[in-house]
Amino acid sequence: MPTFRQTGWSSGVGLLCCVCAFCSPAAMGQELHSVSVCYDPPTEDTRNSSDLSTVTFFNYVVSEAFAQIGVKVNFDLQHTFKGCMELVQNGRIDFVQGAYYDEDRAKIFDYSNHYHTLTPQVFYRIDTPIKVKQLGDLRKYRGCGIYGSSYAHYGLTQKDLDLGPGYASMVNKLMAGRCDYFVEELEVFYEMGEEGRTVLENHDIVHMDVPGASAPSRYLITRKNSPASRLLPKFNKALSQVINSPLAREYWIRDHGTVAYKR
Repeated sequence: MPTFRQTGWSSGVGLLCCVCAFCSPAAMGQELHSVSVCYDPPTEDTRNSSDLSTVTFFNYVVSEAFAQIGVKVNFDLQHTFKGCMELVQNGRIDFVQGAYYDEDRAKIFDYSNHYHTLTPQVFYRIDTPIKVKQLGDLRKYRGCGIYGSSYAHYGLTQKDLDLGPGYASMVNKLMAGRCDYFVEELEVFYEMGEEGRTVLENHDIVHMDVPGASAPSRYLITRKNSPASRLLPKFNKALSQVINSPLAREYWIRDHGTVAYKR
């Protein structure tokens, strides 16, 4: 069972022995036996909740894969995705869960194998429809987004979008006419529970596939060449076994209902 927390994470003779008594296992080249994993929960209520015991499909898969290689996971749910990225880049937390692949990110972070592929969508108001026949068409309209998110698979950068702190801000801007659309993956709204269903069931908002958009996958990422990154080969081997387990399927159905899981 994963552990949740609210904050992030020899040998020799003579003088060498004394110095190394203060060295961490990572500094000595030994493998870590516990890691901190940061991820942005689907709703603000989850981030601020004092009950951090809920097990989702994704934190089950990550924690169980680490457990199979003898590593304990401490989850941190108290930060936005952007905050998680900064904490991992600065070495204060070991991993970010749920990151997309991005060429700029890959210069800074090492990636696990992917463990989920999503469905790109564009959302817009029914009374102000947009026409998107190819990726470049999105640039003809005003789009909204979220700070720290990657939109490369939509052919967009953060400079192309009016950015805000979260999903509520993005939806409110759309409804107020401050932007013509926002892009996001369909599965994300199912994971948000009631808040996500409110968006999907809003008769004033419609959504559709984005022609030419690359379906993004989720990864576990860590600072490049960090002690935590040395765990990735073993983690990757365990990951496939865990994803195919009956318990993982039960968690998926509980969290996503009839939405198909795509590796």
